[in-house]
Amino acid sequence: MKPGNIFLFDLIYYGNKNKKKFLLPPLFAILSYYVMAAVCEKNQILDAQAAGNWDASLVKPGFYDWWYYLFAGLEAEHSGEKFLVPACWLAVNLFLLIPFAGHVLNGFSYVSNRWIWAYGMLIAYILVQAYPELFTLQMQEKRRIFIMLLVYCVLALVSKSDRTERNSMAVMLLVLAVFTVLSYGNIFIQGKYLCGMIVTVLIASILLNVSYQYSYEKDYLSEFEEKGGALEALQSGPDKAIQKLEDSSVSRYDQYKTGSYVNTAMYMGTNSTSYYFSVANGNISRFFDEMYLNTPWDYHYNNLDGRTILDRLAAVKYFAIKKNGYGYVPYGYDQEAVTTKKYRIYEDEDALPLGYTYDTWIPREKYEKLSVTEKQQALLQGAVIESSSLPETDLTFDDKKADFTLEAGKGCKIKDGKIIVTKKNAKVSIGYQGEPDAEVYLVAKNLDFNAYSPRARISDRKWDSLTEYEKNTVLHEDDNWRYWKESKESAVEVSLGAVDKTIRIFTDKYNGYSGRHNFLLNMGYKNYSAGTITLTFSTPGEYTFDDLYLVCQPMDSVEKQTDRLGEESLHNIKTETNKLTGDIEVSSDKFLVFSIPYNAGFTAYVDGKKAKLVQANSMYMGVELKKGKHSIELTYCTPYVIPGMYLSVSGLFLFLMIGIFYWRPKKQRERGNQEK
Repeated sequence: MKPGNIFLFDLIYYGNKNKKKFLLPPLFAILSYYVMAAVCEKNQILDAQAAGNWDASLVKPGFYDWWYYLFAGLEAEHSGEKFLVPACWLAVNLFLLIPFAGHVLNGFSYVSNRWIWAYGMLIAYILVQAYPELFTLQMQEKRRIFIMLLVYCVLALVSKSDRTERNSMAVMLLVLAVFTVLSYGNIFIQGKYLCGMIVTVLIASILLNVSYQYSYEKDYLSEFEEKGGALEALQSGPDKAIQKLEDSSVSRYDQYKTGSYVNTAMYMGTNSTSYYFSVANGNISRFFDEMYLNTPWDYHYNNLDGRTILDRLAAVKYFAIKKNGYGYVPYGYDQEAVTTKKYRIYEDEDALPLGYTYDTWIPREKYEKLSVTEKQQALLQGAVIESSSLPETDLTFDDKKADFTLEAGKGCKIKDGKIIVTKKNAKVSIGYQGEPDAEVYLVAKNLDFNAYSPRARISDRKWDSLTEYEKNTVLHEDDNWRYWKESKESAVEVSLGAVDKTIRIFTDKYNGYSGRHNFLLNMGYKNYSAGTITLTFSTPGEYTFDDLYLVCQPMDSVEKQTDRLGEESLHNIKTETNKLTGDIEVSSDKFLVFSIPYNAGFTAYVDGKKAKLVQANSMYMGVELKKGKHSIELTYCTPYVIPGMYLSVSGLFLFLMIGIFYWRPKKQRERGNQEK
């Protein structure tokens, strides 16, 4: 349990053999936390906490403890333990403070503190070393330990939001365990009693964790399928319908509200634009962020939002929807390819292949200055790369902002660039006047959410008019309202005609928070110029944004630019394990882009000779081609796999050497003590 982890050091160093006083008083340790809080940016601290799913009050003591025990550790008897344990303690607490550590220890993917298991191993080691010393304490020392314990418990539960059932039970169990050991510890020196105590504590911990996992706080059971239903659930998506097409070309499919489970495409052997993978390619994440794609995660991608430009650049040929219930089909998917009991699959005959060519390029620096809608248009006109011998693209844009008005419904109001929501499912209507024959985009820049408690939703004027019974009811709800939990996310449902999409806003209190606050929603292709978009807010609170606007993207230019990219493209594409081949003929020098996420493990060969493979269009990769016919080959090998093998072997050897040189002298000392 986390409270016990932090406080355990107090037990250890009060119980050292020399009975020396601490070099620093506990009050200084507490003070050091506030120093750290002042030095570190607030958001950084919150990010570190959220990444590891740590409650705020449980993390705070950890910030100061490493300062304290860095000095306390100098009292260790053996030179090896003199610095090792405090150094480890310092490291794990520093790692909790710095989100980048979670990034490194998660395979350089999104920030996650799953490495926290090492924390538990350190605590286990400390407990084994310190346990015999606990029974040599004087009464005064025991009192000081218990006082420190009570101080810690107050700190852990000082915030109302942290007084959950889980935390309260953990603190109670911690107090009981410490009191038992300090008061009756000598009894547990004997083997049979020691075993009984360990078993009792273990059972209590298991029951506590089980209670939490299956309580309303966690609702762990809802994450599982019924017995025998997992395989059926994986196969229930549109992948079987895609397989019925028997299309030999290498292409992808996009989808809208199919209800399929994550990674069904990986399991079924199809190519989807959605997946859930913890060690995700960072280039994909940056592209999604760059394009304001409606996903709040760094490791879970649902789709490309049905945007015509992005779908075509990603070689998306098919689009899947449920057979009944949804009438939304994006622009270009005019032909129904296959229909099953559950799904309809539509085909875009103008979809680009896996490899297509540009005859001009766009400097990365120039591209980054464009707006989000201009960026996606630019990707149709030139390859975005660092440098090239090709001529530079003369960019043109035809997207147009639409005139619109905001109208707040019951339970919300618009004030000072904020939407203040005091009632669940309150609505805001956006009436717009734009362009016909265009995709309609709703753009929200830096959209954020700050939750309101039940009491905060009621104005002072209305509060005064309530009866005592009504006031007490609200106050009771307010006591049960947990800021940390209920303010971690919110959802805004956006609808226009048959199109219904949802923006999920994660705050820095969510353990999967990625820092994304820019969203662009494709509300579909419309042949009319005016309409009304409805926003429905799921959670009361304050919704802020830097900018909110609508853009209409005409499709005429998109068709022409797509045709141009596909005129000289890769054909005869064949895929094997870690290998892709194809042929191409270009009438002039061009740049070939593969709609495959860039990775350092790829190597390109043109006509059997190794070619320079560069990152292109933010997420993809490509090579420059000279005029003429060419055979293309892409191969893949996991980066640094060979150095990794050498490092693993070296690490194992180093571990064995340390063990030999450390434990042999220790055994010799023990024999010497026995002889004496």
